[in-house]
Amino acid sequence: MPVFHRFAADSAILQGWLVALIALFSFESIRAEEVVGNADSLSNATMIGEGIEFAEEVSAILTKAGCNSGTCHGSLYGKGGFRLSLKGQDPDLDYRSIVEDLSGRRIDTSDPASSLLLAKPTGTIAHQGGLRIRPDSIEWKNLHRWISEGAKREVDTDRTSSSRKLLSIELDVVESAQALEQQSVLTPESGAVRERWIVNPRETIPIRCVARWDDGTESDVTPWTKLEVTSLSGVHLSDDARVRVDYAMDTTITAFFLGCHAALRLNFVEPTQPPPFSNSFAGGDLAANWIDHSIDTRVAKLGLVLEPEAAPETWIRRLYLTVLGRLPTIAEQSAYLDDPSEDRDSRAIDRVLSDSQYASLLALKWSDVLRNEPKAMSEKGVSLWFEWLRNHFQEDTPLPAMMKQMLTSMGSTYESPAASFHRTHRDPTAAAEAVGQVFLGIRMQCAKCHNHPFDVWTQDDYYGLSAFFVPI
Repeated sequence: MPVFHRFAADSAILQGWLVALIALFSFESIRAEEVVGNADSLSNATMIGEGIEFAEEVSAILTKAGCNSGTCHGSLYGKGGFRLSLKGQDPDLDYRSIVEDLSGRRIDTSDPASSLLLAKPTGTIAHQGGLRIRPDSIEWKNLHRWISEGAKREVDTDRTSSSRKLLSIELDVVESAQALEQQSVLTPESGAVRERWIVNPRETIPIRCVARWDDGTESDVTPWTKLEVTSLSGVHLSDDARVRVDYAMDTTITAFFLGCHAALRLNFVEPTQPPPFSNSFAGGDLAANWIDHSIDTRVAKLGLVLEPEAAPETWIRRLYLTVLGRLPTIAEQSAYLDDPSEDRDSRAIDRVLSDSQYASLLALKWSDVLRNEPKAMSEKGVSLWFEWLRNHFQEDTPLPAMMKQMLTSMGSTYESPAASFHRTHRDPTAAAEAVGQVFLGIRMQCAKCHNHPFDVWTQDDYYGLSAFFVPI
């Protein structure tokens, strides 16, 4: 079976295994230090175990090096006449491009080191992408061995049907005394993002990526995983998957391996702060202000100092601009400022939400995203659909009920304005994209040309959703 824990003999993981075996079997005549030292003499061995598989190991190496990223050879038209699938999502295309394209000029099985696949990313010959793979790295050794063994599509074609299938990957910190796990109030337990709190911003945190296969096994695939940090500054991610920050902060590490994604949110806080999981941050009525409560709790955990509250005259202006799209009149502003009651904010919010202009503003915003425009419909159709939206917002109709009417309504758009959705989205793919973005809150446009590089949506998902609108 394909294994991903193939490391050079000087790997710390392998050395640890050797030491553990010696301790387990009590080989009195051999010292652990001698075995670890002798392991260095095996460093010329590029692999341990079976041959290299293209679809899994070679593709993972190219992904980690960034060769098939969207800004390099993974773009729609490739770079320099060489095109790869984005993030290695199409191994068949990649194999043809590397081994068969242009009469196989990128591979030299008689002299693997001179192959363009190795010479370019190592900087042996000019490469616009710069140094991507170090000549002494395990990645280089794996590619060299794959080429020297004939650059085969798979080690054994008979094994293709029984090859393991990757189900998911999980990113987490390696056991650390300073790392505490806690699901954030703003992060649901069912989400794909694991969260850890590090009560010492000066600690270097090692992270690990584990792959889960359909045969029930797990593998540490950290050396082959593409890791990226979302923060623009203050965070340092080393090649050996260690995270260090310059100051207390929160950041997210993303992982990509063979089409699967995972994320790990790390919150580095000062040890002098209150315990990050204390219940002492509950401020206000949780039932009435659960959003404020969640934000205040997280701010307190991170030790952030918020800006002071806005002045009353500034707050009332922001309220009217946000909810009604206009400034308050002099009378409206004076009525609020002269109100001495403690609940004047709540009453001001209720007042603007009950204003008919609030429903009109929502209808205008939804008309924009639903393409309610004369270019696709008549002036009368635009007006009728706008009024339909405004009336439902005014009546506080639940959004699922509105969506159901727009997706299932039939007949003339004059008699049934909700059916206008299918008139402004006549193309099945446009309808699918609108349903995803407007109704579901997800963007699936990337999956039209390739699997989404930063989300779980695939081309099967995209065209599967589009197929629902073909008969309409």
